[in-house]
Amino acid sequence: MWKTKHIPRTAEPLTSQWFVESAVYIRRSLRRLGVPGADLEDAVQETLIAVHRKRDSYDDSRPLKPWLFGFALRVAANQRRKTRLDHAVSDELASEDASPEHQALLGQARRIVGEVLDHMPRERREVFSLYVLQGLSAPEIARLISAPTNTVYSRLRTARAEFARGIHERTAPALGA
Repeated sequence: MWKTKHIPRTAEPLTSQWFVESAVYIRRSLRRLGVPGADLEDAVQETLIAVHRKRDSYDDSRPLKPWLFGFALRVAANQRRKTRLDHAVSDELASEDASPEHQALLGQARRIVGEVLDHMPRERREVFSLYVLQGLSAPEIARLISAPTNTVYSRLRTARAEFARGIHERTAPALGA
């Protein structure tokens, strides 16, 4: 099924066959990462463009699928972030009866969570996000990122501790602790 193992560095441009095979895998990955059907084609195109731009950075001694999955993961995360922001704006506009203090607290909480996630190393942030935000199990995540299940559990345990510590560090001064 997956015939192309490596991106041909000397091929300019990449073959249409390679793009078709890659698009099938990327589409499946994006769908598993929670990209809604209405946004799926745009996300596939965005991922393929990013892959094309970074094709020279591919290490052909490593498997192709995890490299492609990394691009899909970033595009899906960006899409979720955009969707969350769109929903946050529409929710805030819809809840006119919410007090300014309540809206300020919600905005501050979103900012703090974003900061904590941004400071996490990519590997742990990916596992944490897939587990917490997408509701995937550790074995499912292990298959998606091509890692042993115990590695996923280890990253998740460390990410949870980092997340709790990051939230505490950012909120303890405000609470007087």
